[in-house]
Amino acid sequence: MDQVKCWIMNPETFGQRIRQRRKALGLTQAELGRQCGKSESAVSLWESGGITDIMGTTLTRLARALQVSVDWLLYGEGDADQVVREAPLAEYWVLLTKRQQAQLEQAAQEMAEHNREVLELKRRND
Repeated sequence: MDQVKCWIMNPETFGQRIRQRRKALGLTQAELGRQCGKSESAVSLWESGGITDIMGTTLTRLARALQVSVDWLLYGEGDADQVVREAPLAEYWVLLTKRQQAQLEQAAQEMAEHNREVLELKRRND
């Protein structure tokens, strides 16, 4: 996930949402930066609209620290006041490359097959 970069379509409104939510939570730029593993100056840059992309891991940390969804941060969609405890897979899925998505789908299919085999063995032994 570290290597996945998300492009910010409208950096100014992205920054406005960050500032709005940070203030609503009573956080300073330094506190938010610490929660995201970034500097206060990085938060200032985000809020000023001075970025056009952000790494996927940083975006998810930012969303978690601000208690909002990635969709709300990027696009303003959804309700900012709805606390997000754990982001659903769909929010991470769009951050993955096609290759990573295919690898996850393959792993899920293999796990499902394994589970079917285990359940069949259990049924036979009961």
